[in-house]
Amino acid sequence: MKRNMIYVIDYCMVYDADSGVLRLLEEEDSFIQLSNQTSRLLSELIKNRQKVVPRDELVKSVWEDYGFSGSTISVNVALSELRKAFKILGRDPGLIQTIRRRGLCFTASVEPVLNEQKKEPATVSYHEQKAEVHRQISVKKWLLISTIVVLNIISIIMFYLIVNNENVSDNLSFEETDIRNMGTYKKCNLFLVGNLSYDSPAQPGEQAKKELSRLGISCEKDSSDIYYSTFDRVQIKRTFISICNKNESGDYISCMTSRYILGE
Repeated sequence: MKRNMIYVIDYCMVYDADSGVLRLLEEEDSFIQLSNQTSRLLSELIKNRQKVVPRDELVKSVWEDYGFSGSTISVNVALSELRKAFKILGRDPGLIQTIRRRGLCFTASVEPVLNEQKKEPATVSYHEQKAEVHRQISVKKWLLISTIVVLNIISIIMFYLIVNNENVSDNLSFEETDIRNMGTYKKCNLFLVGNLSYDSPAQPGEQAKKELSRLGISCEKDSSDIYYSTFDRVQIKRTFISICNKNESGDYISCMTSRYILGE
């Protein structure tokens, strides 16, 4: 099996190391065919990303190791072509930094996408490569968002336990840190964290709405899940609120947390 390495650069450019094609992730017709020496230079910078690579090492790895003679002038020519390609695609040419008297440093984020192909020649369409890139990025994004949501819910529960001076025992169950649905407010769903007592069932919902207003969240445009907890003790009020935004499919895409303590 032949392994064809494709890289996602700066979250929006796709580089095919075998073909030397550099293109935008979302635009099929926006691509640039790099020269062989410039393609090898980019591959070498990707391999050593976030590191300063001396020019003489680049001369060896990009030219001499392939049977060509090169010089620092060759490096400058290929570097100029590469920075121009970044600029044409709307990216920052400064992603490749020149460190005076030391060498070059590639500072962009890079995500490798591995394609395995049979030994016999085969053509992989642009759409197939694009679908594979999107699939791998979507998996990583889903894992990240899921982790953020879980951590936010755990933070709410722990906050509730701390402000009530409760000890977390080995047999703590989910029911002891209850999350209750308080209904909806415009396009938002309101949830109360903790078994707290209020003067009326509507009181926590009204308090949550005031906190949303204080934070400048209207709930008129975006559909969000709001997790709210508050506790008054002596002359101190402790409040925790987490706003988790959802996409059209109902999946969380981001969460914002606000917590503070007020003393009279």
